[in-house]
Amino acid sequence: MRTLPSALDGGTGADGRSTLARSIRDFRARAGFSQAALAERAGLSVAALAAIEQGTRRRPYVHTLAALADALELAAPERAALLALVDQPVAQPANAASAVPVQPVAASVPSASASAPALPSLPEPATRLIGRDQDVRTAVAFLRDEARPVRLLSLLGPGGVGKTRLALAIARELQTVYADGVVFVDLTPLRAVELVSATIAISLGLQESAGRSPRAVLSDYLRDRHVLLVLDNFEHVIDATPLLAELLASCSRLKVLTTSRAALGLREEQRMWVEPLRTDAADAPIEQVLARSSAVELFVDRASSVDPSFALEPLSAHAVVEICRRLDGLPLAIELAAARIPALSPRQIAAHLGNRFELLTAGNRGAPGRQQTLREAMDWSYELLREPERRLLRRLAVFAGGWSLEAARSVCAGPDMDEMVLVDILGELVDNSLVTVERHGLDMRYRLLETVRQYAWERLAQSGETNVTRDRHREWCLKLVERVEPEWLDAEQVALLDGMQDELRAALRWSLDAGHVEAGLRLGIGCWPMWYLRARFEEGRTWLLELQGAASDAELQVLRGRALAFAGHLSFAEGDTGGGESLLREGLAIAEREGDDTGICICSMYLGHVVGLRSTRAESEALYERALVLARALGSWPWQTRALMVLARVSYEQGELVRTQDFVDEALQLFAVRDHPTSRGRILAVSGRVAALSGDHVRARSLGAESIALLDQLGDKQGQAFAHGLAAHSALDRSDRVDAARHLAAVLSLTRETHERMAIARGLEGMAELQVENTPERAARLVGTAAGVRESARIAAAPIERDRLEVVLAQAERTIGPGAVSEAVAAGRPRSSGAHLGAVIEQAIADAEAMAYVKTETPPPARMPRAVAQDSGLTRREQDVARLVARGLDSRQIAAALVITEGTVRVHVEHILAKLELHSRSQLAVWVVEHGMLQAAD
Repeated sequence: MRTLPSALDGGTGADGRSTLARSIRDFRARAGFSQAALAERAGLSVAALAAIEQGTRRRPYVHTLAALADALELAAPERAALLALVDQPVAQPANAASAVPVQPVAASVPSASASAPALPSLPEPATRLIGRDQDVRTAVAFLRDEARPVRLLSLLGPGGVGKTRLALAIARELQTVYADGVVFVDLTPLRAVELVSATIAISLGLQESAGRSPRAVLSDYLRDRHVLLVLDNFEHVIDATPLLAELLASCSRLKVLTTSRAALGLREEQRMWVEPLRTDAADAPIEQVLARSSAVELFVDRASSVDPSFALEPLSAHAVVEICRRLDGLPLAIELAAARIPALSPRQIAAHLGNRFELLTAGNRGAPGRQQTLREAMDWSYELLREPERRLLRRLAVFAGGWSLEAARSVCAGPDMDEMVLVDILGELVDNSLVTVERHGLDMRYRLLETVRQYAWERLAQSGETNVTRDRHREWCLKLVERVEPEWLDAEQVALLDGMQDELRAALRWSLDAGHVEAGLRLGIGCWPMWYLRARFEEGRTWLLELQGAASDAELQVLRGRALAFAGHLSFAEGDTGGGESLLREGLAIAEREGDDTGICICSMYLGHVVGLRSTRAESEALYERALVLARALGSWPWQTRALMVLARVSYEQGELVRTQDFVDEALQLFAVRDHPTSRGRILAVSGRVAALSGDHVRARSLGAESIALLDQLGDKQGQAFAHGLAAHSALDRSDRVDAARHLAAVLSLTRETHERMAIARGLEGMAELQVENTPERAARLVGTAAGVRESARIAAAPIERDRLEVVLAQAERTIGPGAVSEAVAAGRPRSSGAHLGAVIEQAIADAEAMAYVKTETPPPARMPRAVAQDSGLTRREQDVARLVARGLDSRQIAAALVITEGTVRVHVEHILAKLELHSRSQLAVWVVEHGMLQAAD
């Protein structure tokens, strides 16, 4: 057993302080530790340990000495003797006042004394600080560096973000830095600004002095002292800011740390924003979130403290992540949610967060009132605002996502709030940490944390302004949607509407709920191209059908007919040709009855698409010709160019190249006057195909590349698939198999999002043509699968497509015989739907990418050294995903097998490819096989 050092063996110093310092030094020397080594073992900073050993840190916390005793591995008697030293009395001046709870009164004002009174200990937090290490380091660097000019550091953030807890951690780190101490002053109880100086004086332990003001007392006392004042919750006494300015000006060694929801606005102020805890993006892999999310760590820590049996399990992990995300990473809200764990599961808590202010009420009863429930925290912030700020905050709750300054002016300004005044008020809300601001390009975007938004929404309802605010929000959305004709949207307008999805959905729902059907129909019709270009077919169709179903008034029938037309087009685009045709014919009947030539033009155009797929060429072309005649009569450039574009495509598919070129030329003449990128991209694709058939392959490649780039810029995924398909045919015609493979991989990859049956069939048929020379049986199976896709969607092959397929099958028959080809085609048909089709598509993509891969200079993955497997760094989940990719499963099948989302699967695959420096799933499959991962799993 270790023997007691002499300092603890009966001997003490004059006041006990030297005994403690000498004892720690002796113990450390006996154990053979350096200061740095012991500090690391005990979880202390080197500076903190040095201060204890030098005797400048006179009364360390008991838990600090306990940590040192553990690190030194002291025997029980030694440990007890060491801990006893912290309770020894520390000599104090005879006139020192003990710290008491602050209850300042005007009749009792402390004054400075000749010698410094003992300062009260910093409040001891009940829980450990999580996720704030970098914040502590940053703040300490600001406040400890004498060479830096930071005299006043303000920790700013919304209520419940953990400013007080962070300030205490910073203060403890700085205790040994400030020779005359660190003092924590809680300003929460104050209701009068005049009492701030007296409260600080009492916290410093100063005595009364007749006839002297608290300001003079503080100024005299702090004039030459090296002190850090920590002033907590300064926002509700912010009018006391001049006091701080005076103290900082007269006390050269004084520094101040404040916590506040609003900036103080002093020249000396260094602002430091306290952000919510990290939650990670919604589509981040669950393993990554659990490893990196400080919000999740906080939930688990607090849940474990109220229920020791709580542990994060696979079934509860997703629910915990959802809770933290929906609570915006706000520590107070997360702690209140975790406090519910003894009675509710994480899944149940997540399910009730829509009513979070009623749910999150079971907090720490020993905490200040504003921290016991989420509502009290928000009430505290709200009551500190002036009425104009409250009014704007309420109205901003109408925005489901973020907003611009122009949006706030349009929706929230009015007779009681001038637009220019609104700018200043919005700035006040930003300064009060209730509105967050982010830079988007050259402009600023604003948003409310969801907790703040829900609270503001309740206040909006209480004010009786909900309906009028929602009406103004809907009108603002409508103006943006109708800024240009829906059928003439450009890339910028589509991107604008795409970024407003949450706002548009809220406005559409309000239109239906409030019975404003006309406005809702106009909104839905205006959103149609955006839904189409972003492949949100189901969502768009659902909104349009619900809106047209609510349109019973006679004056709304024109809009109803157009809504049916666009709903039919979206149904067709998704592959439901039967449903699309039914909706389009109903819309056409309404347009004809109402005499709506624009509606007739729209319905004729898209009905021509549907009947054209069934190879009823005469009816299809008649419908297109009708649309073109009406568009010309209406002077509608968008519909003229669309009609010309589809007529050019149909003519090409029939092999009528001269007629095709005529339509292309007329469309290009219109585009020279007024551009329409969506139609022009398709026209260029057809023009490139005509050039290829004419033997001009250089021009064909140029036009194809221009078409693909334009459609990619627009985000027009169906258009991209169409253009890539034509470019693939041109590449096959010039025997460029690598380029053809690249384009076909793009076609099939795009169908993962669009689910377009026509593109799937054409992509598989292109792959059959690409593979028939080397793998004729596989090519024949692909022809059979494509035929099954066409049959299920009632899509007939165009003459030019049938001609190419006949060549493919004939080549296969010459190699393996007619019987084998027939059997292979028949074997492929059952794989034309469901999971089987998904597997076929993924394999075809892998084959195409492998064929395109030979163009690169990097050696194929099969020749990679086996050592890569050991150093790959793949997680266990990533290894599972990699094996399933190698077995040919698509993302949906992998998601089902591993009980995760498809988005998570895609993220895993991206991370795996990045770690292994691969470029495709096919390369990954080869890598998995090469490194024995399948055998290991088996």
